[in-house]
Amino acid sequence: PYLPDRPAECRSYFADGVCHFGVTCRLSHDLPAYLATRPPDLGPSCFVFDTTGRCPSGALCRFAGAHVDADGRNLADPDRQRTWAAAGQTELHGLDRDLQLALRRDDFDFGEAYAVLRQHGVQCKGRFAAAAFRAEAKAAESSAPAAESSAQAAESSAPAAESSAPAAESSAPAAESSAPAAESSAPAAESSAPAAESTAPLPSAASNPLGSLAEGSRKRRLDFRGKLLLAPLTTVGNLPFRRVCVDFGADVTCGEMAMASNLLQGRNAEWALLRRHPSERCFGAQVCGSHPDQLARLAQLLRDRAPHLDFVDLNCGCPIDLVYQRGMGAGMLTQPKRLETSVSCMAELLNCPLTVKVRTGVREGVNVAHELLPRLRAAGAAAVTIHGRSREQRYRRLADWDYIGRCTAAAKAALQDGSAAADDDDFFVIGNGDVFSPADLEAALATGVDAVMVARGALVKPWLFTELRDGRLWDISSSERMDLLRRYVNYGLLHWGSDAKGVETVRRFFLEWQSFLCRYVPLGLLERPPQRSNERPPAYFGRDDLETLMASQRSEDWVRLSAMLLGPPPPGFTFTPKHKASG
Repeated sequence: PYLPDRPAECRSYFADGVCHFGVTCRLSHDLPAYLATRPPDLGPSCFVFDTTGRCPSGALCRFAGAHVDADGRNLADPDRQRTWAAAGQTELHGLDRDLQLALRRDDFDFGEAYAVLRQHGVQCKGRFAAAAFRAEAKAAESSAPAAESSAQAAESSAPAAESSAPAAESSAPAAESSAPAAESSAPAAESSAPAAESTAPLPSAASNPLGSLAEGSRKRRLDFRGKLLLAPLTTVGNLPFRRVCVDFGADVTCGEMAMASNLLQGRNAEWALLRRHPSERCFGAQVCGSHPDQLARLAQLLRDRAPHLDFVDLNCGCPIDLVYQRGMGAGMLTQPKRLETSVSCMAELLNCPLTVKVRTGVREGVNVAHELLPRLRAAGAAAVTIHGRSREQRYRRLADWDYIGRCTAAAKAALQDGSAAADDDDFFVIGNGDVFSPADLEAALATGVDAVMVARGALVKPWLFTELRDGRLWDISSSERMDLLRRYVNYGLLHWGSDAKGVETVRRFFLEWQSFLCRYVPLGLLERPPQRSNERPPAYFGRDDLETLMASQRSEDWVRLSAMLLGPPPPGFTFTPKHKASG
């Protein structure tokens, strides 16, 4: 519905003049015909070309006049290309074609994950049971030659020892004369005994491929204390939005929730959620699954093929019915033993910290998070984020920060009384819910949490991170907000592309975000500042026409706003926001 009705053109040919697909390509290569009917440019300059020195959309770019000659050839600026390369601003990701094929053909070796699952007594089901059996047989076969060679070495050493006995008897006088030297060498022989004894467990270590890995590797550690975290926000928490929040001061960012099953199948759309921009100083991926065998395989996959992740977050709080009914998200809270096993397996396999995001519980008034925190810490979680609402509450009512404080106290008490590790420097409790002003942040930190996560507050006003860091409210003007939106659009064109498809993708996500941005009430218009996160403002007139337009609750006005930055939408375009959460 967002693209003009026209034949599909070969992006490779229109950008480089060469089709990388050869004779198998079924797309249009008729560049003159496209140039004759090409829609007018949306603007005189292309942000992608100005930033990187070359626009990958070529003649398909909606700003092509800035970098395409009269013959349709895509031009490049070598100086800008060198500057872009030196800046190191290329997005990071982990999926390539070879990995995708290996996952789709079940050729990826999950032997380490199956070994960990076996240690925890987890039985794989379905086709993965056969894969686990093959991995176990492969591990046994690889350990057999080592055991045979050690046995042969022991047998060959026995005749040598027997043949040396007569020589030892005949050389008794010499041996007596050299007794001091022999005695002096005794400590060296004794010191070598522990080394010989340490090789004894080798057979069992060989049967467990993770033995040396778990004992010898050093996990990356993160210190979340005092940090401002941006929550993983489905649909709207995309990479361009995260870049905007980083510009305003977000310390830690996290990708949108990715389904474990889709990642394990190598689906492009799901792996795209793991893309990271270099400006994100600390970035993690949030994953959602329901079974230890699935999550263990995913942990090994991310460890081996997504080294750009600083941490992995397990979603145990998603309230969506479809997710909950499949035992994922908040459904994990109803199966604490399964959750504990999943966390233990993932933490053992990952070489980066594992964090867990939970809600207070499933049903309103029946809280379970305080019981889970010590168990999750013991299982290997580096941090737990508590959203101060139950699944039934969704986003209604205010978050229960008193309960978050009790959970934090319970976690600290468990560390002190010996039921968990005595050193709590590597375990953190993060609070989440209704932080919308510096006063809210101060009250949240007073509960004892180590850090605070911001979610919808950042959607309504992404400059909230600046307010929280500076400890003051910002009466931002409409022109400053427009500059913010223009920055988001430019980041979006870099991320999704500047061709027709990319422009309309940017427009769609822009409009999704605008359904939250319109809830902001300028500080200068408030009778009782600051604004609360659960307050929905009535219709009002702003201090200028642009501020009034930004405050409109009508989707038609949001489309008008997008047209000011992206040009007019395609004919017949309409928009309905995906998220309609109350509060």
